[in-house]
Amino acid sequence: MFLEEFPHTITVERKAVTVDHTAYPPKEVTKISSEMMKAFMDTPTTSQLADFKAIGVELSSMLFVPYGADIRRTDIIIYDDVKYKLNGDLEDQGRQHEIYRVPLIRA
Repeated sequence: MFLEEFPHTITVERKAVTVDHTAYPPKEVTKISSEMMKAFMDTPTTSQLADFKAIGVELSSMLFVPYGADIRRTDIIIYDDVKYKLNGDLEDQGRQHEIYRVPLIRA
């Protein structure tokens, strides 16, 4: 795996909700953390769009990141000031333990 395979820089936003019990009544506190990482954002092919539509799943973009990247289903991906949500699980591309493929939809 080479870094030039991932020419784009994305931001991964993660929300963590905790309950502050020191106040009365207890209140929820939301903390948003963000991390930048290298990735490859790809436009889905016509056949990919048709395949996803056939199973009733929306698809805006495909995201490719290095295997082991810390991305969760609840994270928001930001690329070129556009926010995306994960619309599927991280898939080990080719089962080689090198690259994850992730379907995205606009948030």
